[in-house]
Amino acid sequence: MLVNREGWHIDSKINTDLVEYCNKLDGTWDEQYALGYARKKGYNIHRALKLKLGLDSHKLVSDFHHERFKTFKVDNYTINGAYLLHYNTGSFTGLHHDNAEESHKTSITLIDKSEDLVGGQSIIINHMGAPVIPEHQVGQTLWYDQEIVHGVTRVEKGHRKVLVTWWKNKDK
Repeated sequence: MLVNREGWHIDSKINTDLVEYCNKLDGTWDEQYALGYARKKGYNIHRALKLKLGLDSHKLVSDFHHERFKTFKVDNYTINGAYLLHYNTGSFTGLHHDNAEESHKTSITLIDKSEDLVGGQSIIINHMGAPVIPEHQVGQTLWYDQEIVHGVTRVEKGHRKVLVTWWKNKDK
């Protein structure tokens, strides 16, 4: 997968088909994340709503990514998990790195954000220990390696929705 020397990359393409697909998904948003249950279980997501994607959605999301991102060599990766997160005022994700047993690569596709959004930005800690806030637009995907420390800044105003996809390398 193509990444910068920091272990992350934002694809410059806008994937409107994936955004449209995710915005049409319907289901029960898990309010346990919004109520603090996630923190009690040791997760780093705070006050956000979560919508898990079923296996049928995994295939479609995988097809979107494999078609659009062939240059990133994701052919030997399969989806190990995918879900939507909806961040509202007060939501954030604490700094962490992903569990290597669950994910070797992570992709975060920005699905929606309000025009008045303040905060709610992806944050990555670079190899020097400094925070970096990658700028990406709706429809763009942020890719990073499992060991990259990352999070989401607290939403002060507005909302943001992202598709989180965990990828496992079939060869590992």
